[in-house]
Amino acid sequence: MNYQESREYIDKITREIPSVLGLDHMCELMKRLGNPQDDLKYVHIAGTNGKGSVIAFLYSVLSGAGYRIGRYVSPTLYSYRGRMEVSGSRISREDFAAYITQVSDVIAAMTKDGYPHPTAFEIETAVAFLFFKKENCDLVLLEVGMGGNLDATNIIKNTLLAVLVSISMDHMSFLGNTLAQIAEKKAGIIKDGCRVVTARQKPEAMQVIERISREHGAKCTIADASEAEVLKESCLGQTIRYRGEEYEIPLAGVYQKENAVVALNALKVLDELGFPTAAKQKKEGLRRAFEIWKPLCEEYHCSFATLVEAWALSQYDRMSLLVGMRKASSVEDTVKCLDIRLRAEDIKCMEEAVKTIQVAVLDK
Repeated sequence: MNYQESREYIDKITREIPSVLGLDHMCELMKRLGNPQDDLKYVHIAGTNGKGSVIAFLYSVLSGAGYRIGRYVSPTLYSYRGRMEVSGSRISREDFAAYITQVSDVIAAMTKDGYPHPTAFEIETAVAFLFFKKENCDLVLLEVGMGGNLDATNIIKNTLLAVLVSISMDHMSFLGNTLAQIAEKKAGIIKDGCRVVTARQKPEAMQVIERISREHGAKCTIADASEAEVLKESCLGQTIRYRGEEYEIPLAGVYQKENAVVALNALKVLDELGFPTAAKQKKEGLRRAFEIWKPLCEEYHCSFATLVEAWALSQYDRMSLLVGMRKASSVEDTVKCLDIRLRAEDIKCMEEAVKTIQVAVLDK
């Protein structure tokens, strides 16, 4: 396959094979590919809000310090190939096409033997492992697709550090109807003897994470954003003081302070695990983490209530929202439930076949 054909192959699988949680298909696929994932070391990141930002901070600092760092994230803003990067370089079109061809040949043999067809995400994850092994990565920053315990990325064995960002109610049809149930799934990335860094969670989630860490003999560090002080803030970013040091963060938002604190705690643990970075490298890495992307907006993957709570804590009197929903539901009704004023004339709706995208403007 060439690159265009490989992308069409992935798009076809996306349309025809529904997402599933479970590792059986992934284990068989990776076994037939020679288990390249077993030759790599990982920082595995799960949670609801902040995975991308924490990975961006870690990627910037560690790459800037000279380590050969693989990064696997989804989705991506600019380029599909940006899902798989090594030290700032995306997977090439030629390499992607070659890996897809290799994986598709293995899948053809699998299905002939009676195994179910892997999903698009499982195929992309397999390609990422092949790519990272070929590139001889020192460390891979691996973002969970959904949940944790049964996510395709959780096939890995060599987790040095499991990172849990803020956990809230999401993907409830797959992960559970309570925060504790969802936290149980997401904390499934914790492996025996690895290290754990978690944002300070709500009590029911925090109890689950601490219990699972104990069960796996995994030392757990709680990154408490309340220990950080915001010194300066604007729509272009903020400066925080944390444990006696000042850090510039190139994005605004209360939650970005929390993400930065999680990243700094993860870097401190990595200092102890053989991937040290100097204080200057940490500061420069955080400052430059989003050089290619400095929007005056921010994405929230969370409940509407969490979003409005974050806005209420911000310094801004007016906020524009672009809300994506899988089912057509009313922003007006949601906002009324939260007792937030919404002007009807400020709502614009664009309905598609499977989801509704709604734009609303809220005033405090």
